[in-house]
Amino acid sequence: MAIVSDRRSQGDRRGRVVLADSHLNLLEGVHGLLGNLFASVLMVADESSLLDVVATQHPDLVVVDLSLPRESDVDAVRRLMACHPEVRVLVLSVDNDQTVADLLLSAGAKGFVLKRALAGDLKPAVEKVLQGGVYVSPSVSNTRISEM
Repeated sequence: MAIVSDRRSQGDRRGRVVLADSHLNLLEGVHGLLGNLFASVLMVADESSLLDVVATQHPDLVVVDLSLPRESDVDAVRRLMACHPEVRVLVLSVDNDQTVADLLLSAGAKGFVLKRALAGDLKPAVEKVLQGGVYVSPSVSNTRISEM
């Protein structure tokens, strides 16, 4: 599926963020949380569109749902990082398993945020990732983060 929406915000904000999720309601909700932080918020609904948009738009950040339709989620992050190693990826997930977070961080993601904690965790996660750090929702993070 092609780009769902390109919402351009007004004012002096950061560059571009790409939101990738197959659920329009979640895309809209995350857009609402990030819309005031970025000059351009692009939304896509599948991995193919995500790869195309990242290649053409060169976003500062990609926020991706762990359950995008297609093969393995970890492999999707690996493919994205293989094609675009400069991109910073923040993963959204319902899974609070440390092992899943570790696998995604090992694949190249720089952040792992629980969907149930979006309201409180998303903005600090974005800040940390854009500053070159790694962020894992506190209710998940308990081990490996200091080793990354």
